[in-house]
Amino acid sequence: MRRMQNMITVVGALAAGIAVLAGAVGAHVLHLEPGSARAHTYDTAVIYLLVHGVVVCLGGLVRVARPRLWCLARGLMVLGMLLFSGGIFVYVGAGFDKPLPVIPMGGMSLMGGWLVAALAICNQSVRDAGFHTARPTEKEED
Repeated sequence: MRRMQNMITVVGALAAGIAVLAGAVGAHVLHLEPGSARAHTYDTAVIYLLVHGVVVCLGGLVRVARPRLWCLARGLMVLGMLLFSGGIFVYVGAGFDKPLPVIPMGGMSLMGGWLVAALAICNQSVRDAGFHTARPTEKEED
């Protein structure tokens, strides 16, 4: 499990770096018309890749009560980055007429990742807040 968590953390860092590179490519190589729908779509992909890359990377530093759930959340975000941002990069860069069908699937994966992350964090918050049904130990009663 720990090895998988470390791999996902590295992928998040790489994704953030790729987002910076993609931003430079969009600004200096693709020659997209400023304010155009394609430029806006491309910028959205860059921003989503950067944000989710940072979240996935920093998520490796967080310890939660349900690490498997947390790993699933981060994995869904990685899949979402690949399908959503990657799909948009291919769509815009290759000049396709219609967006690729993987783009909405990537968006759903990103949303699913956030939902699962919320469940993992909510579970952790409830435990940290002391909302549990266990009886207090002798030390807690004193």
